Amino acid sequence: MKFLQLSLENFRGIKQMDIDFQGADCCIYGSNATGKTTVANAICWLLTGSAITGEKDFSPKTAGAHNLHHKAELYIEKDGGGIVRLSKDFYEKWTKKKGAATAELTGHTTDFAIDGVPQKEKDYIKAVEAICGGSMDMIKIMSVLGYFSETLKADDRRRILLEVCGDVPDGEIMQDERLKALPKFLLMPGTTDQYYGIDDYRAIAVKQRAKLKKELDTLPERIDEQNSSMPEPVDEQALRKELAELQGLRDELIDSDRSAAKKAAIKGLRADMEARKLKHIQEQGKLNEAVNGEISRLMAERAAKECDLSSIENNIRHGRQKVEEMSRRRQELLEDWQEIVSKKWDDNLAICPCCGQALPADQVEEKRASFLANLDECKARIREEGKKCSDALIQQLKAELELRQGEADNLSKKIDALQDEINKARGRLQVVVPFEETDACKEIAARIEQLTAEAEDAGIVRQQVADTDRRMDEINSQLASIKMAEKIKERIAELEAIQQAKATQLENVEHGLFLCDEFIRIKVAMVTDRINSRFKSISFQLFKEQVNGGIKECCDALIPSPDGTMVEYKSANTAAKVNAGLEIISVLSEHYGMNLPVLVDQAESVVSLTGISQQVISLNVSAEYKRLYVKLADKMKRSA
Repeated sequence: MKFLQLSLENFRGIKQMDIDFQGADCCIYGSNATGKTTVANAICWLLTGSAITGEKDFSPKTAGAHNLHHKAELYIEKDGGGIVRLSKDFYEKWTKKKGAATAELTGHTTDFAIDGVPQKEKDYIKAVEAICGGSMDMIKIMSVLGYFSETLKADDRRRILLEVCGDVPDGEIMQDERLKALPKFLLMPGTTDQYYGIDDYRAIAVKQRAKLKKELDTLPERIDEQNSSMPEPVDEQALRKELAELQGLRDELIDSDRSAAKKAAIKGLRADMEARKLKHIQEQGKLNEAVNGEISRLMAERAAKECDLSSIENNIRHGRQKVEEMSRRRQELLEDWQEIVSKKWDDNLAICPCCGQALPADQVEEKRASFLANLDECKARIREEGKKCSDALIQQLKAELELRQGEADNLSKKIDALQDEINKARGRLQVVVPFEETDACKEIAARIEQLTAEAEDAGIVRQQVADTDRRMDEINSQLASIKMAEKIKERIAELEAIQQAKATQLENVEHGLFLCDEFIRIKVAMVTDRINSRFKSISFQLFKEQVNGGIKECCDALIPSPDGTMVEYKSANTAAKVNAGLEIISVLSEHYGMNLPVLVDQAESVVSLTGISQQVISLNVSAEYKRLYVKLADKMKRSA
C-alpha cells in the first residue's frame, strides 16, 4: 500500500496544503512549528481517528477558529491495485434554541467519506481496516514508528510476538530431561491420564505448602508440651523393694500397738485406701483413652471427606471454566451470524470503480453468486460450530455442575459436623486428679488419723507410722508416674511420626513447585530463542529473573550498542530506536501481510535508515527550511 497524495484544509493551523507523495519514500523537512507533526497527525487521524503524538481527544480544529471546515484527504494506492480516497471533514455544530435570538455552539461533528461516498463512522472504520488489512491497533503498529515498543502494553507486545513466532507447546518442553519427574506431580488424584496445567497445579501446591508449614509450625510446641509434662525417671525395682520393706515395718509398728481393735481398723482402712488408690490410678490412666481414640477416628474421617471435597471442587472449577468458554464462543457465533445475515448485496459492486460504468451482466451475476455463496458458507460454518456450544449442552453442563455443587455442600456440612463432634470430644477430656486430692482418700485418711490418735501409747508409733506412710505414698506416686511416662512417650512418638510425615509431604510439594519453576525457565529460553531468531539485529527479553529466584514476565526490546552489548530500548539513543522500530515493523508486516507506509519522526537523528519494503515518510527538523520541504526517494539514502 502506498500514499499518493495528502490534502489539508484548515487543519491545525495549516490553511491549505497538498503533498504529492507519488507512492515513493520521502523526507519532510522543516524547522520547529512548521507543520511536520501536523502532517503525520493528519495521516494517522484519517487512518485511525487518533494522532501520532498520542494526544487524547485529538481535534484537527485550528485554535480560535470558528465556522470553518477542517478537512483532510488522502489518496492511497492499494496493494491489489486500484486507488482509494479517504476523506474526513470536522466542523462545528451550531444550534438555535427555541426563543433564542442567536445559535449556540453545541458540539462538533465529523463527516466520513470514501471515494466521495459518505459513510457512517463504523462503516468507514471497517473499510479502512479492510484496505490496510488489519485492525486499528495493527494499523498503528505497522504505520507509526515506535508505537509497538513505546505505547503497547507489555502483555500485548508478548501476545503479538508469540503470534508471529509461535508459542512452544508444553509437550515439547516436557521432553527436557530436567522435567522427567514433573508429570507425576501434575497427575490429578484418582486418575491415570488427566493432568493439571502448570498454573493450576502451582496454585494448588502453593496452598498445600502454606497449610503444611502452618501445621509443622505447631508440632514442635505440642511435642515440647508433652516433654515438659514428662515425670522424672525412677528405678522401679528399687522402689518396689523399698515399698515392701516399708510395708513390713509398718505392719510391725501396728502390731506393737496395744489397741488391737483400733490397729485392726486402721490396718483395714489403710488396705482399703491402697486398693482404692490402685484402682484410682488405673482408672486415671484409662480415663481419656476412649475419648482420644474417638478424636483420632473423627479426624481421619474428616480428612477423607476433605480430600473428596477438594476433588469435587476441582471438577466444579474446571466445569465452570468450560461453561464460560462455551458461552463466550456461543455469543461470538451469534454476533457473527447477525453480522452475516445483515450483509446485503451492494449495487455499487456492479459499477466499475475505474470508469464508473456498469459492469457486464455476466460479471455482475458472477459477483452476486460469489457474494451469496460466501454468505452461505459462513452460515454453514457458524451452524456447525454452534452445535459444539449449543444452549442445550451449556444447560446440561450447568445442571451437572449444580449436582456436583450439591455434593460439595453436603460434604462441607458433614465436615463441619465432624469438626463439631471433635470439639465436643475434646471438651470431654478430663484432667488427671491425684488420688490424695479425692474425697474418698481424704475421708479414709481422716478416719485413720482419728483412730491412731485414740490408740493408747500411740504417740511414737503414730509418728513412725505416719513417716512410713508418707514415704510409701511418695513411692506409690513415683510408681504411678511410670505408667504416665509411658503414655506421654507414646504420644510424643505419635507426634514425631506426624511431624516426619508432614515434613516429607512438604518436601515433595516444594520439589513439585521447583519443577514448575524449572518448566517456566526452560519455556522462557525456548520462546525467547524462537522469537529472537526472526530478528536480525535486535532481540527481546520476555522474562526477568527475580532476586527470590522467581520469574517476572516482561517484553522489552534489546538493541546492540557500538561496543556489542545489548541495551534496553528505553535506554538507547534515538537513531537506534528508529532503526529498531523499522526492523520490528518489517518482521510484523511480513507475518501479517500488511504493507503500510511508515511514519518516522525525529528522522534527523539517523544517519542511515534501515531498509524495509514499505514506503517510508520521515519527518526531519531542519533550521534551513522555514516552510515544509518534501524530498522524494530518488534524492534519499537508506541502508540496505
